[in-house]
Amino acid sequence: MSTTSAISAIQIPLAGGDEGAFHIAIQLPGSNGISARNAVVQLDTGSTGLVLPASFFYQDGVYTYDAAENKITSGTLMPGVEIHGPTTVIYQPSQDDIHGFIFTIPALSIGVQDGKPAAATTQITAIGAVEKTPHMCGIGFGRTILASNPFLSLIGMSTGEMYPSFLLTTKGIWLGLTPELAPRQLGSSVFGFQQLTYEGTETPTPHNSSQWTTPKGYFRVSNINPADTTSYDILMDTGVDLAMVKSPLGNLDSEIKAGSIIAIEIPVDPSAVKVCYSFGITGSESVKLGQGADSFVFTTDAEPGVVPPKYLVPRGAGNFVNTGFHLLNSYQLYFDAQVGQVGYATYPA
Repeated sequence: MSTTSAISAIQIPLAGGDEGAFHIAIQLPGSNGISARNAVVQLDTGSTGLVLPASFFYQDGVYTYDAAENKITSGTLMPGVEIHGPTTVIYQPSQDDIHGFIFTIPALSIGVQDGKPAAATTQITAIGAVEKTPHMCGIGFGRTILASNPFLSLIGMSTGEMYPSFLLTTKGIWLGLTPELAPRQLGSSVFGFQQLTYEGTETPTPHNSSQWTTPKGYFRVSNINPADTTSYDILMDTGVDLAMVKSPLGNLDSEIKAGSIIAIEIPVDPSAVKVCYSFGITGSESVKLGQGADSFVFTTDAEPGVVPPKYLVPRGAGNFVNTGFHLLNSYQLYFDAQVGQVGYATYPA
């Protein structure tokens, strides 16, 4: 059965950035002679919510923060913007703790190019940081909700007039594609899908919710568990260029060796579509990944046709793999919030 929407899908132009990261331009519109506020943000599938300096939400970017009282004591908010209570965000693996406040904004323009937005959201919440200057746009699903997901908050998505989805590829980003249209954007692609489970509390399930489970898959090491079917949560994270793993296998620090091959596999339907991200291990070292002490990491090497993560970072016990950005160099990622499914496809030749 085909799926149709009243509002057509749109492509979001990128705003430069380094290889291994997506950046887009956004704008908080002004009115009545008040200038708009503009920013360039990094897209992050490892979080949900827009996190910007608090100055973004104030006219002329000017406000006063009282650290002792933990409150903003002066400043004129942009038209229609409201400030709410304080909050804290902690990003991994940097362990960067960001303190700020929750803001409600009436609309956000995204994909701004030459002064024109590709799309606009309805009213959303966002986080304004004090003392630090993050520029992150969390578009993830299966993540802790920091604030609204801008990519699932476009006009028409909550009402079903625009299909609530996004397609991420290294060749472009599209919002609002139906499952039938997603395979056609880069030629002819064959997607495999994994059904997710709704974790929210709203009934009925909203059209555009981010609250679906993280995809499941396997983490295998050639010299330890080459055929293991233990289930892991598998996060493809555009916010980092390294990979992280929490595993029940024991002390990975000593068991993974130079020459080990890591294989991260995500089962999908149809099973003829294979989603497997493999890379080699060349050794280990200690590096500083953010605040605090140095971290033990494994250094990596590419398998044929694959861009490896910068490092593989063991993070203790658990069942979780963060592949980092570079899985996206091998597979397109399609998230469908309407029915709660994630799709992967190799790039057409």
